[in-house]
Amino acid sequence: MMTVIRNIEKDLYITESENTSPFAIYPNESLKRYEVGAPCHVYLTDLDKVILMVLNKYHVLTSSLLTQAMSQLGLENAEQKDVQSRLKLLANGNFVTKAQFESPDGKSAAKCYMLSYRGRGFLKAIGQQVKLTSYIGGLDHIQCKKILAVNQYLIRTNVSHHSIQSCIPVFVPSKTEEKSSLIFRPQATITGEKTIFVEAVRGDDLDFSAISEKLDRMERTLRKKEHNIYVNNPELVLVCESASMMRNLMKHVNYSKYHFEIKFTADPLIYEDPVNCIYQMEAPTSFWSVFRKIACF
Repeated sequence: MMTVIRNIEKDLYITESENTSPFAIYPNESLKRYEVGAPCHVYLTDLDKVILMVLNKYHVLTSSLLTQAMSQLGLENAEQKDVQSRLKLLANGNFVTKAQFESPDGKSAAKCYMLSYRGRGFLKAIGQQVKLTSYIGGLDHIQCKKILAVNQYLIRTNVSHHSIQSCIPVFVPSKTEEKSSLIFRPQATITGEKTIFVEAVRGDDLDFSAISEKLDRMERTLRKKEHNIYVNNPELVLVCESASMMRNLMKHVNYSKYHFEIKFTADPLIYEDPVNCIYQMEAPTSFWSVFRKIACF
């Protein structure tokens, strides 16, 4: 069953599935990493090498997202069951780490994968650059689900993997301080004609003051013309857990304060209709006519 909220003025719809997002946050949830004692010997196939390189690009993936990402690279014959079989062997050999989300009520049980130390060592040996080793190793369940939600957006909407920088922090060079100041660390940065930041908003952090503070930091940086990453006025895409969360967030953003575009989407919308999953506030207007669906990038 679907719940439909109608935009009366524009005769457009936001459709919200009653199925919850697999990347939603639950109370008392945790992330269990499965550690391997003595790694078994694994003969790496060409498929394994692609799996490791894709994980190095996106950092955290489910087997389903991994298979879809590999299809984008031209491996249309890669099937999820084959990827899952190789992931099991790679985990036993400590090339990847398998992790599972757990919650007391049993609602959270998804599995995800990330590079392990032998996988990183192999990629370095074949000339691949491996980044953010310490950061990825220290991710908690909330950070992992944010990365997964954004990766679903990137993969389902066919964003070119060549233009993606995952989890790279955005710094502003400082002339007066020894260290640059951290603006924020979006789950993804898409480079091209303009810079697009993609950040997940989960139920745990629907703190409108904190979100406003982050937007304010982006705005202050945008005004510093010497920072060439912002020359073409970046966009920010906020990926919410649900359409209801997205509607709530859209109402609380003070758009007049910012000189960059803010766009919205939600996990179920991305899964159900990736081509038409982006929404943007129309201004000035009343709340019940704010929803304008636009094409994905």
